[in-house]
Amino acid sequence: MSVSYEVDPDCRLTVIVFADEVSGADMLAMTERLLTDPRHLPGQDCIADMRRLRDMTANASHFQTLGVLQGDFVQQRGARSRIALIAPGDLALGMSRMYAGFSDEGAKDFIMTCDTVEAAADWIGVPRAAAEALLARLYGDPPPR
Repeated sequence: MSVSYEVDPDCRLTVIVFADEVSGADMLAMTERLLTDPRHLPGQDCIADMRRLRDMTANASHFQTLGVLQGDFVQQRGARSRIALIAPGDLALGMSRMYAGFSDEGAKDFIMTCDTVEAAADWIGVPRAAAEALLARLYGDPPPR
């Protein structure tokens, strides 16, 4: 697994996990799948967990394309999602800053970098248990602490 996601329509939450090595192409392919997934609704919030990310070979062009894809989605659907990035390490923190830097100006108030799942769930306003359950499905084992 490099990057994958799970959707809980009842909680209006999408969880994305970045693990091991992720390329810019991996990130963009997952984003395109997510944005066309009928379970991912406009305005549905997201937690992106990068605690198991070891390496990312994405560059500025990948993040710029990501910003365009998400900006187009917001314009077409008319609702913006809050995105909590769990980024405890230097690599993940750098990637989260690059993501925020290439997002459209209006998105910056909707992106938060957090250290823990609890902080991410609290900021978005979803039950911690729902976030943990989605992460457990993606990891197939207890999520990292």
